[in-house]
Amino acid sequence: MTGLTGIIKFDHQGFRSDFILDIIELNNKDGLKKIGTWNSTKGINFTRSYGDVYTQIVENLQNKTFIVTTILSAPYCMRKDSSEKLTGNAQFEGYSVDLIYEISRILGFNYTFRLVPDGRYGSYNKQTKEWDGMMKELLDQKADLAIADLTITYDREQAVDFTMPFMNLGISILYRKPIKQPPNLFSFLSPLSLDVWIYMATAYLGVSVLLFILARQVQMLYAFTPYEWYNPHPCNKNPDHLENRFKLLNCLWFTIGSLMRQGCDILPKFSPYEWENPHPCNGQSEVLENEFTLMNSLWFTIGSLMQQGSDIAPKAVSTRMVAGMWWFFTLIMISSYTANLAAFLTVERMDSPIESAEDLAKQTKIKYGALKGGSTAAFFRVGNSLEIVQDHSDNIRARIDDRYAE
Repeated sequence: MTGLTGIIKFDHQGFRSDFILDIIELNNKDGLKKIGTWNSTKGINFTRSYGDVYTQIVENLQNKTFIVTTILSAPYCMRKDSSEKLTGNAQFEGYSVDLIYEISRILGFNYTFRLVPDGRYGSYNKQTKEWDGMMKELLDQKADLAIADLTITYDREQAVDFTMPFMNLGISILYRKPIKQPPNLFSFLSPLSLDVWIYMATAYLGVSVLLFILARQVQMLYAFTPYEWYNPHPCNKNPDHLENRFKLLNCLWFTIGSLMRQGCDILPKFSPYEWENPHPCNGQSEVLENEFTLMNSLWFTIGSLMQQGSDIAPKAVSTRMVAGMWWFFTLIMISSYTANLAAFLTVERMDSPIESAEDLAKQTKIKYGALKGGSTAAFFRVGNSLEIVQDHSDNIRARIDDRYAE
């Protein structure tokens, strides 16, 4: 048998099966209108197009006035600065205000802003099983819409309906940039710590004393050191005594000259000028000696490579070994100092850099907090980082006013 709804058939329990129902809508313009069908196998099937649905929504919203709840939060909603007394919607400005204005202009409805009384976004109290803030305004039907920087969370979605988000943000830590202090007289010492400067001064004195001792020993480090002794009177070929050029003051001068990258008394010249008279008082000498021997050439090369030197040039192997090690040490230290100095002058340092919630919780110098009743406070209250908040709850203090979570 076939009826208005199709074939009349019953299942073994006596219920209708394999039938189709028309879905009828009653509106002010067309009266009764079919908008879809329903059957027991496929469910609801709307026959209206998107254009028909949009047109109907716009028609239903025409000239209606909605109460819109919001919260003062720059730059989304702020009070407008004006010399005149403003009332109603004219007293607010911001991104949220502009957004709801454009939506109302397109859809043709009116709206009235009303600030949430408790100044909160909305959080759920498990003890009282009630919401506060803008969520409470919506659930109590005191407001029709809410527009603000309201985070979409799972709990809030279970209570109210959200539109598509107009902005996607994550949880971030905001902290004030450190105030840059003017440089003082000893700012050049900042790239290295006080301990490093003390160690460098100790090494400077130690190397100077070691050079002083090695230049006066007959044998050390398997190298003889008679070359550090020279004739103080070159015109006298047979002097009664010799003097050592590595005096204590000269050793200190040589070491500081190496550290400061100063010159060397071994200067390259074109041949034949490398040859000199070993007896300057004898103007007709038949023998010339070359100052750039193999050892002197190697010494000059390493001194040039390390950008070192001094007018006090060691000649013994033992003193040159110590000087070479000192030059290499100063090369590393000066390079490190230069790199640290460049970073120190170009990058603003923070005493306690914060890169994560764990770093924030481990320190006690910076006071911190989250907006009370906001999604961030709720996240740390019930999220995976619960132990961080519990272990360091004493560090979380109210900032600015009592709207921040403790």
